[in-house]
Amino acid sequence: MSTSHDQLHGDLMLGQAISRFKEEFNCDPTVSVFAPGRVNLIGEHVDYVQGYVMPFCLPFRTIIVGGKAPSSAAGVSTVVTCNICGDESRTSFTVDDTLSKGQPSWANYVKGTIAQYLEDLPAGCAFNCAIQSDVPIGAGLSSSAALEVATATFLEQLYSIESTDNLKSGVKKALRCQQAEHVFADMPCGIMDQYVSALGQADNLLLLDCRTHSFELITMGGNPADKPVLLVCNSNVKHSLSGSEYPDRVRQCAEALACIQRRHPGVQSLRDATLEQLQEANSAGHRSEVPTDPQLLQAMKRKQKRSTNDLREDEEREAESGLSRAAYTRAHHCITENIRTLEAADAILAGDYETVGQAMTASHRSLQFDFEVSCAELDLLVRVALQVEGVYGSRMTGGGFGGCTVTLVKAEAAEMLVQVLLHNYPLCECHIVQPSAGAGRLDLASAVPVDPGASRYGDDDADGDNYGEDDDVDSEASYADTHWDSWVPAPEDVFYFFSESKWATTTAAVIAVAIVGGIVLARRR
Repeated sequence: MSTSHDQLHGDLMLGQAISRFKEEFNCDPTVSVFAPGRVNLIGEHVDYVQGYVMPFCLPFRTIIVGGKAPSSAAGVSTVVTCNICGDESRTSFTVDDTLSKGQPSWANYVKGTIAQYLEDLPAGCAFNCAIQSDVPIGAGLSSSAALEVATATFLEQLYSIESTDNLKSGVKKALRCQQAEHVFADMPCGIMDQYVSALGQADNLLLLDCRTHSFELITMGGNPADKPVLLVCNSNVKHSLSGSEYPDRVRQCAEALACIQRRHPGVQSLRDATLEQLQEANSAGHRSEVPTDPQLLQAMKRKQKRSTNDLREDEEREAESGLSRAAYTRAHHCITENIRTLEAADAILAGDYETVGQAMTASHRSLQFDFEVSCAELDLLVRVALQVEGVYGSRMTGGGFGGCTVTLVKAEAAEMLVQVLLHNYPLCECHIVQPSAGAGRLDLASAVPVDPGASRYGDDDADGDNYGEDDDVDSEASYADTHWDSWVPAPEDVFYFFSESKWATTTAAVIAVAIVGGIVLARRR
């Protein structure tokens, strides 16, 4: 999306939020803020082991408009959202220590953040606000962090609880939002998502040290004419990380760290550990090499589908004679991912995008086989992207089990990449993005007026997805439509996708019904 398109879309979203607020509360809002979603270029699943991550803010954002509630509200605050219809679109509560989790579930992120600010808020305070967001939910783009940070920014602006030290204030805000997710969403997340949403800067990636909470701005180096672009591809496979998968991996990383610390007490976290130290701890001799044998790959897939209890029993039996295989591979990913992230940061500054791409692709393989958080759809999108000329590297991004991929690609090859991805995986949505600004205040006067009851994105092409519905793409004249057949998917892509993908399984079922129907009709004739 272009900067002008982003601005227009943001002003329209602001207008929609204001319209909903006026409709609900019959007055004008006094404060308007936003917080963006994020993509992590590299450094996945290492923030909670005090590692290095390199995210950047997206142009997708969560907007909150509102003001203090009138005395007639009797101390009750009300929050409404434009993104949901019906009773689930609103919640009311009192701002005090009785705040608790409940329904609707989205409101837990708001209430959890408010709970972190209770000591700074006036006693008996109440407010009303409306929320509008275009951060995709369940796509691994941190929609929850965007909502938390937007809520925190709204409270700081409404009740003047900002600090003169922007960095210190931003870090404190991120830590509060992280704690909100731990307590009110039962998600033991690291600091990355909230941190970059609060402190991100336009045209920069953030190399974040998750131990010290310090960061370095990373700007793309090299010849400006050769500057690559970033493409985020949403698989539209939704995932929920409040199950056992995420906490299990946190526990397995802790198990590996404990084993290493018995031999090396100076190691504070997996960020400090070396591969040699991990191998020492692995007394049972489990190995974490990326498997290439098809039978071994299938065995790993079968193990992934077993119940959590079965897997934990396996780990306990393995741990009796040494580090469990799961703990070993999780730690192997964390240690090597930290190395890749630091190498990628240096390469970006030097304009060495071949090295950056190699690190991204290696990261995906590690997430696929060592951390085991990828899925068939993401693996296919990465494999397809890597076949396109001009692509430096590609990987899944976010928590995993669905969501998005991020691809570093030459600017002139970006449209071709979009077309190839859409052809091979029609359900995906592609967004060409550049690093955007972190949370801040918005000018209420910049809002595009919206009629009450208007659709979420208005008319024409204000949906903001750039390519999802043939936006800005001349399909008849595009190179991809006339030359897509020059790329042929590998047999293993087809087998893997159709054996694992729910979408493909549904498609196969429809085809089977059609075949049976054809046979029946033929017999009748």
